[in-house]
Amino acid sequence: MSQRAPFSFRELLKSQEIDPDWFDSRMQGQFETVDRMAALLGDYTFQELFDQPLSGVIPKLQANIDQARSGVFRDPDTLKSRLGKLATMANEDSFSDLAHSAPGQYSTNVDEIFYELKLHFGVHLPTPNRYDPAYYQWALRTLIQYAGNLTYMALFQACGCAPSPDEQSALYYAVREGILYHIDSGYCCGTSGSCTSCPSGTCVNGPNGKCATGALQCAPPAIPTTSPPSVAPS
Repeated sequence: MSQRAPFSFRELLKSQEIDPDWFDSRMQGQFETVDRMAALLGDYTFQELFDQPLSGVIPKLQANIDQARSGVFRDPDTLKSRLGKLATMANEDSFSDLAHSAPGQYSTNVDEIFYELKLHFGVHLPTPNRYDPAYYQWALRTLIQYAGNLTYMALFQACGCAPSPDEQSALYYAVREGILYHIDSGYCCGTSGSCTSCPSGTCVNGPNGKCATGALQCAPPAIPTTSPPSVAPS
């Protein structure tokens, strides 16, 4: 995979004639998290990342950490070490396998590593969900099935209207369940592919009346009609 230019959410806002310094400190932290996840996941597809053995996926993520610009990752060497331990524990299992695991199926250290990745390093990856596993697992399966050929960078490189309805649906529920980290750009897409306003009035038109990059639909898109989940969101 060829090396790409570092991604910056702040620069993306500037390209849309939005002043990133206008936002409060909480939002500035979210900008940094998007940059971190973009650097980590890179241009690999969701199917490559989440449905393949961690023994092959983790080295790719570690290589992305090495290529990231300085300051994107806190303590990159320790982060690579934690990811390496995760790969050793999971071996030929995938992130999807881990998310579908039963309590006690893996060492408790697996859960601890996931929580450390999120809370200490600000890295958001699919985790074993112990609170509402069926809903979370359904969203992850749907992401892989219907948007598996997309990448995390695609969420910000193209208009949110560009994905197909099934892909938009899969992305929406993956973001809602915390599988993917995404910032609401303040823009949304109408059925015609142009920007529209939400009933709340919070959604505004993008530059030249077009959807901004990173936009997702305001309301939940339809659940993929051909999806056969055993448990689907209401």
